[in-house]
Amino acid sequence: LIVEVVTQMPTGAFADIYGRRISLALGNLFMALPMFLIAINPSPEIMWLYATMWGLGNSFCMGTSRPLLFETLKAEGKENLYPKIYSKSTIIFQISAAISIASGGYLYQISPSLPYYISGIASMFGLFTSFLFIEPKIDKNKFKISEFIRTNKAGFAEIFKNSYITKL
Repeated sequence: LIVEVVTQMPTGAFADIYGRRISLALGNLFMALPMFLIAINPSPEIMWLYATMWGLGNSFCMGTSRPLLFETLKAEGKENLYPKIYSKSTIIFQISAAISIASGGYLYQISPSLPYYISGIASMFGLFTSFLFIEPKIDKNKFKISEFIRTNKAGFAEIFKNSYITKL
C-alpha cells in the first residue's frame, strides 16, 4: 500500500507523458512478474520485493485505466456515459474478485503455486491486450524532466497539506 501511495503520482505523470497504453502494459507486467516469482520461489525473505513490484504495477494500472476510459469517451463525445460504464466495470471487477477468492482456495489445494500462475497469466493477458487499445489524441506537453519534477513536488506538497495524511 505504501508503494502505491508513493508511486501513484509519478506513474500518472509517466502515463501523461508516454501514453496510457504503455503505462497499462508496464502495470500488467509489474503485476505478472511477482505472481510468477511467488509461484516459483515463495520465499518470505523476498516477499517485500514481490509486494513492491505488484504495488508499482497496480499504481501504473489504477492511475491509467480511469483516465483512458474518460478520454476515450470524451473523444467520441460520449463522456456523459462515463459514470455508467465505470460503475459497470467496477461491478464486473468485484464479481471477478469474488470468484477469484472462492476459486483461489480450491486451486491452492491442488497446488500452492497454481493460483499465482493463473494470476500471472491473467496479468500477461492484460499486458498483451493493452497494446490493442486505441489511445485518443490529447494535448500533451513536450516532456521536460524539470516539469515532471515540479509537478510531482507540487502534488506531494498538496497531499501533505492534509493533517490526517501527515499523522499517518
